[in-house]
Amino acid sequence: GPVAAPGNGGNGGNNNQVKNGFFSKTWGDGSRYEGEWKDDMMTGRGYMVWADGRRYDGEWLENRCNGRGVLTYKDGRRYQGEYLQDKMHGRGVYVWAEGARYEGEYLEDKKNGRGVQTWPSGARYEGEYVDSMQTGYGLMTWADGRRYEGYWVNSKCTGFGVLAHKDGRRYEGEYVNDKMQGRGVYTWANGAKYDGEYKDNKKNGRGLHTWPDGSMYEGEYLDG
Repeated sequence: GPVAAPGNGGNGGNNNQVKNGFFSKTWGDGSRYEGEWKDDMMTGRGYMVWADGRRYDGEWLENRCNGRGVLTYKDGRRYQGEYLQDKMHGRGVYVWAEGARYEGEYLEDKKNGRGVQTWPSGARYEGEYVDSMQTGYGLMTWADGRRYEGYWVNSKCTGFGVLAHKDGRRYEGEYVNDKMQGRGVYTWANGAKYDGEYKDNKKNGRGLHTWPDGSMYEGEYLDG
C-alpha cells in the first residue's frame, strides 16, 4: 500500500505505519491514548482515558503502565505511585473517595510491606501489610483514644500486644482475633491489676488479682 505521510499514523492514516514518536489513538469503545510510542507500542510518557472513566497519566512500557503514574477512577479514587506491568507495584499513595488514605508499599496491586493508613473516623494504622491486610507488627490508634501496639493477622489483633485506653486502663498480653486470649496483665487506672489467663475477653483459668489496698485473690476464674 501507499506509504503514509510522516506523523499521520496516529490520526487514522495508513495503519501499516509503525508508530514512533508522539501520537494519539482512539479505540472503538471510546478509549483514547495520547503520548509516546516506540515500535508501534505505547512506550514513554502518555495519557490514557478508558471507556469506564479511568484515567492514567504517566509512564508506559510496551502498552502497559510501567514506572511512575497517576490513576484516577470515576468514583473519586486515586492512586499515585509506581507501576510494574499494569499493576501497582513499589511505593504509592492511594486515596479513597470517602477520605481514607494509604501511603506505603505495594506488590502486584496489593498492600504489601510497610505502610500508613488513615480513616475519616480519625483511626490510624502504621505497620506491616500482607495481601492488603494488616499482618505483622503495627500500631493502631482510634479516635476514642485507644492505642494498640503489637502483632496482627488478617487485620485483627492476634499475637502479643499492648492496648492502652484513654482512661488509663491497659492490657499487655496475648490476643486472638481481636480478643484477649491467652496470658495477659490487665491494669486499671486505680492501680488494681489482674495477671493471668484470658479467653474471649474474659478472665478464664488461673490468675492473680491485686487491689490498691493490698488485698489479693489467687485462684481459678471462669468468665470473669
